[in-house]
Amino acid sequence: TQPVLRDNGFAPPSYPEPDLFDPTVLRVVVGTAVFVAVIAVLSVSVGAILRHGAPAITLVFVLLVMPTIVAAFLSSATAIKALMLLTPAGGFATQRAQPPSELHVEPASLISWWAGLGVATAYAVGAFVLAVWLIRRRDA
Repeated sequence: TQPVLRDNGFAPPSYPEPDLFDPTVLRVVVGTAVFVAVIAVLSVSVGAILRHGAPAITLVFVLLVMPTIVAAFLSSATAIKALMLLTPAGGFATQRAQPPSELHVEPASLISWWAGLGVATAYAVGAFVLAVWLIRRRDA
């Protein structure tokens, strides 16, 4: 995408050349990969818990997308931050290269990437433990 961005005005010095080994860029790339893996574990776990694909897909989609939509209608930065810290949608903060700020448009930009990834991981671990317990209990 870099040639397209440069052709449209996103060029140095205002927009420096990104380097994959820049710590921030590396954190975003690796953090996003980890977040996607965590969501995969959450999705499979919810599928095992519900035993039906459509409701599992719907539930995971709602957990990831609805908090962002709801946050768009909230006016309080504190309420938005709390919403992002209570749902796995906060994991989208891993994709932010800038530090947390109320000036960014995305709701997940209000929390740190560690906090967002931690919440998403907690959901995935909780769902995984519940899925293992239910599978052992139901299918034993």
